Amino acid sequence: SEMTPLWVELSDVAASWFEAWCGPAIRAVQTNIISDLARWWPRLQALPRTLIHNDFNPRNFVLREHDGSRRLCVYDWELATHGIPQHDLAELLCFTWHDELDGPDLGRLLERYRLALSSVSGRVIDSREWREGFSLALRHLLINRLPMYTMMHRFRPLDYLPRVMANWMRLYSLAEVETQPGHSA
Repeated sequence: SEMTPLWVELSDVAASWFEAWCGPAIRAVQTNIISDLARWWPRLQALPRTLIHNDFNPRNFVLREHDGSRRLCVYDWELATHGIPQHDLAELLCFTWHDELDGPDLGRLLERYRLALSSVSGRVIDSREWREGFSLALRHLLINRLPMYTMMHRFRPLDYLPRVMANWMRLYSLAEVETQPGHSA
């Protein structure tokens, strides 16, 4: 809550870009997310955390062939932090989501990632909590990371940013449906 003035300022800085790329509805979404911070932020902070890359997008990894299989090689770890693992997945999907994918596709992808992480960590990860964490990670991206990109965009156009924002809108809309009470995964 103490950072609300920062989130509001970042929202103001990004407003013209976000509205140009996503329409005027994005401003209301961002304003609602910020004004509702006291309700959702504690939940985000209470979720299980781990080391996250915090800049996980196609510019920061490659898939390398190794012994007949592909191996993920991730670099540029200078923004790494302690956070929820859904954050890196949310950011990656903002960069890579395709228009033809829909809610069931997102549900399957979230479930596949949850099961893989559960397997390698040896911990049971609740599916409802996992989906909620994904939605909360998208909220955090909108008020923190994505507005920062617009500041860079002012000086060096980032051609991918309109698509990233459009993907954020689609993903957020799908993720919010996924986390509604009564929605089955």
